[in-house]
Amino acid sequence: MKQNFSKLLAVLLTASLCVPSFPAERMQAAETDSINWSAEETIPVKSAVSEERSSNFNEGWKFYFGNSSTAQNVNFEDSSWTDISLPHDFSIFQNFTSSGEAESGFLPGGTGWYRKKFSLPDSFQNKSIVLNFDGVYSDAYVYVNGTKLGEHHYGYTSFSFDISEYLICDNITENVIAVKAVNNIPTSRWYSGSGIYRDVTLIVTDPVHVDVDGTAITTPNLKTTYPSSGNVTIKADIVNDTASGASVTVRNTVYQADETAASSPVSTNITVPAGQTVSAESSLTVNNP
Repeated sequence: MKQNFSKLLAVLLTASLCVPSFPAERMQAAETDSINWSAEETIPVKSAVSEERSSNFNEGWKFYFGNSSTAQNVNFEDSSWTDISLPHDFSIFQNFTSSGEAESGFLPGGTGWYRKKFSLPDSFQNKSIVLNFDGVYSDAYVYVNGTKLGEHHYGYTSFSFDISEYLICDNITENVIAVKAVNNIPTSRWYSGSGIYRDVTLIVTDPVHVDVDGTAITTPNLKTTYPSSGNVTIKADIVNDTASGASVTVRNTVYQADETAASSPVSTNITVPAGQTVSAESSLTVNNP
């Protein structure tokens, strides 16, 4: 029974005035890109990432196996590189070698470079744009339009960069993402692969928005209140990337699997100072879960 209640909570909606809207137009990107941006709509948390805030960014990449000191530059010539889609493993395409180790499947690692070109509509000029990697094995160095954003040195965790200020959004200009991935074997106790081996997503929001992975849901009194009711606590981290304070209303509702409301909506009003993040916490009750 408690498992059923957990399923019910999986469709909890966090809707607020700060939930982003998207232009009802197609993003202009590389020919192999298939990113579409839809108009604003009410989306359950379980599908918000795939249907609204985030778009798959796996298509239209180029790959080169080897090192380079200039591949991060915007005007670098990459026409001879291999066209690929992510996820991608550059170890598995190499030859097996007895000089390797069993944990790596006797396949070598090495260094690989990835590049992707894309253009953005001018309506994105004042948006918050985050580049999210679900996993790069094992040392990642990320550049946007020639500027190094940072590094990530663990292949099993996701990481993100806010790339808003480094992009050109004018419908025409091609932006360039470049990623250097290094896997110096031995690095793992089992076969890990090498390179961008998990999904990449582009998260586009309004400057005032719910943070990436910024919603937490708990049921603190379920043991004592079930089956007559269920208490739900929702915490949402609200980011303000603007230069002035923002008054925000966060509205939460629990929905059944058939998308009918299982609770009354609860609203929380907060003020988020410029450039800061504030948590909005609210509680509600689901009757007869």
